[in-house]
Amino acid sequence: MVSRMKGFAALSVVIAVLMGALYVYENLIYLRVLHSLSPNLAAVAALQTENAFYYSYFQELVDSESLLEGFQRIIWDRRTEYPEVLNAIRRFNIYQEILLAVEYRLLGLLGLGFALPHPFDFFRLHIVVLNGVGQGFLCLLASEISGNPFAGLLCFLVSFLNRFQTSRLGNYTSSDLRELWGIPLLWVQSYLVWRVLLASHQPSQRRRWLLLGLMLVTIAFIVSWQFSPFLLLLQATALYSINIVAGFDSLRPVLVEILNVYVVSMAVAVVLHFGSPYLLTSPFFFQLVALKVSTSLCFCHRPALYTWRSWFLRRASHVAEGLVAVVSFLLVRQVLAPFATADTHVYEILCTKVSAVNDMLPAQFQLPQNKLPACAEPSFNANLYLIMGVFKLLEWSSLQVYLQSTAAPAAAASCLLVLLRALGNWMAVQAAKRQKAKKGKNAKEEKLDFREEESEDAALLFFVAQFVLFLLLGSLVNRLRVAFAPPMMVLAVVLWGPRVWGPWGKTKAVMPILLLGYVCHGLWMASMLPCLTAEEGICQHLADKFSNDGDLADLYDWINEVVKPGTPVLASMNLAGSMRAFTHVPMIIHPQFESENLRKRVQQAYELYNCGSEESFATTMENLKAKLVIFEYSRCFFTPYKLDDKRKNCNSKKHQTEDLMCMKLHARSRYFKLMFMNGNYAVFQLRKQPLDGPRPKALEVRRWLDDHSNCWALKLFPENGYVNYYQARFLDVDANRPKDAKPYYEKALRLLQNNPKVLTEVILYHDLVLQHPSFSSALVQRRAKSSKAGELSLLQLKGPGVGTLMCEAAVAAKSGGQAKLALQLWQRAQELAPLGNCVRNNWPIINDERAEDNSYARQYSTWAKVRMAAAGGVSLEIGPHHLVNVRFLEDDDLTLWPPKNKTSW
Repeated sequence: MVSRMKGFAALSVVIAVLMGALYVYENLIYLRVLHSLSPNLAAVAALQTENAFYYSYFQELVDSESLLEGFQRIIWDRRTEYPEVLNAIRRFNIYQEILLAVEYRLLGLLGLGFALPHPFDFFRLHIVVLNGVGQGFLCLLASEISGNPFAGLLCFLVSFLNRFQTSRLGNYTSSDLRELWGIPLLWVQSYLVWRVLLASHQPSQRRRWLLLGLMLVTIAFIVSWQFSPFLLLLQATALYSINIVAGFDSLRPVLVEILNVYVVSMAVAVVLHFGSPYLLTSPFFFQLVALKVSTSLCFCHRPALYTWRSWFLRRASHVAEGLVAVVSFLLVRQVLAPFATADTHVYEILCTKVSAVNDMLPAQFQLPQNKLPACAEPSFNANLYLIMGVFKLLEWSSLQVYLQSTAAPAAAASCLLVLLRALGNWMAVQAAKRQKAKKGKNAKEEKLDFREEESEDAALLFFVAQFVLFLLLGSLVNRLRVAFAPPMMVLAVVLWGPRVWGPWGKTKAVMPILLLGYVCHGLWMASMLPCLTAEEGICQHLADKFSNDGDLADLYDWINEVVKPGTPVLASMNLAGSMRAFTHVPMIIHPQFESENLRKRVQQAYELYNCGSEESFATTMENLKAKLVIFEYSRCFFTPYKLDDKRKNCNSKKHQTEDLMCMKLHARSRYFKLMFMNGNYAVFQLRKQPLDGPRPKALEVRRWLDDHSNCWALKLFPENGYVNYYQARFLDVDANRPKDAKPYYEKALRLLQNNPKVLTEVILYHDLVLQHPSFSSALVQRRAKSSKAGELSLLQLKGPGVGTLMCEAAVAAKSGGQAKLALQLWQRAQELAPLGNCVRNNWPIINDERAEDNSYARQYSTWAKVRMAAAGGVSLEIGPHHLVNVRFLEDDDLTLWPPKNKTSW
């Protein structure tokens, strides 16, 4: 029996390792789309807002002359909240960036620098591997909880169907979210808690290594994610509830041990964060104090009280102990309330959910607005988050996926089975005790030992209770579905394991039924592969992608080349977070919101998106010590971010669009000078002295915008290939003067002779607009070989846009009678961009088919597209917001990282 259990355990571990490795491979496929770009442009596309903000500390340590210099720059950080100097290690969860930077530099010192990838690729690989470890432990949990060593296979399968409802890792724009580090550690930590609870009936020496591992992982969890204390609070609540609500008194020694682990972990984390007030004033800290008080003062769990006659007494003592814990929590919170300012925005966000939940109720049960708490109306701080869908209530589309994949109903059934098992075992214990009491003195030597069953019941109930608490939290904040969805996948497959069925699961009659259920459930889920719908799972990644961050790369390049070192810049929180990684300038604000002082600065700074006066905004800039301000045109509208200073807010009834600060500064501003402008960003410099004259009115701003809508670039840069291309595009498409565009297309092609976008446009222009296909076929034939003038062969071109060029050139070659060349170009197009629109649109032309023949649909089945995606068939292109992309096909002329001569100001 023992050898059989060891064999099952070994098989469970092997399956978990394989599923973790498969998860790593799966996400490498999703993220392979970044390989379409150069590493630098890929980093620009992937590292946005908070992702870039945290990554910047890794890059700063990697780029510094020495580790000592790098640590000095992040411990005395002057770039993040200028002019304040802050300790970034104390304020932010960046130990993962520090450790990886140290590893990267050490590998270089060991002579392995030649084998190291780009720092961004090195960094991203570690995140993927860590999440693979988390997936492996989830599969191991599924096997352990179910008692079926093959449950890990089904766990991975149901997780795959729900992939983007359980994780954001496969989204390339979420490359360094804190939860990508914290969540996999949470699954390792939950597994260790499970193992400790299972061993609660054994001597404490056998739990020693488990508790040590639990402590180390809990420390890593706390320091890696600022939201970890909230999840640990719910975990501790689940544990304590199993002890005093469910009445598992035998769990008390283990509960105390786990609480001690929490206390030590919290203490170490506080030390590692240089005494972080964020941790010392977190609700988890309050809870630890309260639970230590209640478990130390209450002695109602002594073995002497364990008789069935004392049941009511024990329950009363449990209630008393719970009240002690609650009162202690409230007292500690009250004492530390003046200092507990870091999390106030979290409570403001959660309080707004009262109104959201109230709106979901039937009309007869809804409370009037004046009966709701005042905080139900979103504050400025809450609105900063609630404007994003990930901070709203759980979306119905997510629930539909959970239901369609069978994850939700199967998990609910497993929860019910766990409750029934615990109730059945409790009734069996009570019956055994009554039977023993009837035997009287003759049964004195008979021992009743139900400790192992109680340990299993407690562990199962803990996992269910933790899942339910995480579910409640994730239902209120959509982004936190990553905390409850993976445990739901685990519970969805444990339904077919003997453990949750209790004594019945091991009978000969039930085992075949469980095996049949396992097989049928697996086959049913397999029939839904590769994805539930075209918008879910891997099917989201079966088309080429476009990022409009070319304007952002343009902005980074200008700042790094032109702006003087140490020039403080005011930008939105999101843009400031991105800029910290890619530029050298100090920022006024940033996206890490856990600071009351920062929230006040943001309130001041966001005057830039409202309708205050120029004079007032200039004063705000001076107060914040900012020299430059950056506006984002994509956010230049009547903002929902209402400032506390009502005079500066926009009123749609009173103000016009031209009254927005981001609009009126363009027209004869007295206080600001325009320094840089592209399709999405404008940079203004605060003048040392305001110009004379009246402030411009809305009508003047509108007139200025109309007068300056024409292109200046052609007059300033007549020999620039990009300028000539865009002039041709303007005449061809916008002005509807296609014949006037011809000389500009020709000049653009002469200046950018190997640019795939220009080549594609010229081919289509002559084919479709001028109805001159012979020119296109002649051009393709001429470009079949390289020339001494620097023209590369079409088949030698590489990079974004080349696949589409091959596709269009193949049609031109075929129409010109060049069958062999057309076939070569078409094969190259299918290799580079098999999932692009061009291949689908030109398929009938190349294959001499009518539209109704539809061989494309037959050959491009969903599974065929998955195979193409796995082979790297999905491409990513980065370009500007409002123009066809011809510039950002390579980064040779862009300065996308802070120059070393500008970082030591």
